[in-house]
Amino acid sequence: SISDAELITRLLRSENRKYEFYLATDRDSFLKGITEFSPAVIISDNSLPQFSAFDALAILREHGLNIPFILVTGTVSEEFAAGIMKEGADDYILKDRMHRLPAAITAAFTKRRMLREISDYKYALDQAAIVAVTDQKGIITYANENFCKISQYSKNELIGQDHRIINSGLHPEPFIRQLWVTIANGGIWRGEFRNKARDGSYYWVDTTIIPFLNSQGKPYQYLSIRFDISERKKVEAKLAEREEQLELFITHSPAALAMFDKEMKYIAASQRWITDYGLEARPIQGRSHYEIFPEIPGHWKEIHQRCLQGAIEKNEEDLFIRADGELSWLRWEIRPWHLAGGGIG
Repeated sequence: SISDAELITRLLRSENRKYEFYLATDRDSFLKGITEFSPAVIISDNSLPQFSAFDALAILREHGLNIPFILVTGTVSEEFAAGIMKEGADDYILKDRMHRLPAAITAAFTKRRMLREISDYKYALDQAAIVAVTDQKGIITYANENFCKISQYSKNELIGQDHRIINSGLHPEPFIRQLWVTIANGGIWRGEFRNKARDGSYYWVDTTIIPFLNSQGKPYQYLSIRFDISERKKVEAKLAEREEQLELFITHSPAALAMFDKEMKYIAASQRWITDYGLEARPIQGRSHYEIFPEIPGHWKEIHQRCLQGAIEKNEEDLFIRADGELSWLRWEIRPWHLAGGGIG
């Protein structure tokens, strides 16, 4: 009513804020108001002739407008209040408590801003990651486009299923059980998964699963954020294969060859190396060369450090005392290798 509109106008202007007002009294004037006046907030009565607050909210949805909406009415049932809030209203104010209106408007602006920020975050996350949401039982309730693309399943095919639909069978039961124990107790789980797409191909994802907790501290849903690391895993597999080949070459070489990691721990050594250094009775795998031979001169440690930084060290003639006490002149070379974790040999 016009009298209610005048009361609201006086109340809001008394807050020493600059407001402009537009009064809509039917559907046509409401449509004109949202398109031409472009309101920052809508204050609506429950019903007008052949027009209601529910109609107004429906029009806002049809036009895709995210405008704070506050109902001002004389009386309202709990059922009606729940219904209008479900339809998108931010709040409702009874006319005998009109003094709440300025605070309700401020709260509505804050709420809409927060929802807009959440929407922006969700959009950014959906663009960058493979995202799924499951309920507390692990049933998928949301899957973004990236999830559909990499798994080759549609949203309709994924929603209502659990993650067994993409289970590759690689990970053992204790691995899966530990994951569920972690998130069921409110912890965040991080790890790598190999999944299987619809066509039977495999893909790897770096996964973080975050539980959302209710007021009792119990998870009610889980957010899974994944990043495709399939190419990285392929490179790692190739590097591991080449490292294995290198180890086999060193182990079976007739020359005195050895391979160390960055901490100078043995990775592989040829039989000639083991014999010359008298290592037959000493376990070397995973042990440092310095640990086995603590008397190594300091200049050798300097040479090793330079090699780890990329230098290639060599000597054409050097005198070497073998484990059997024999003296040998030898030519040696130490160079870095860059497979997997890197090291020298």
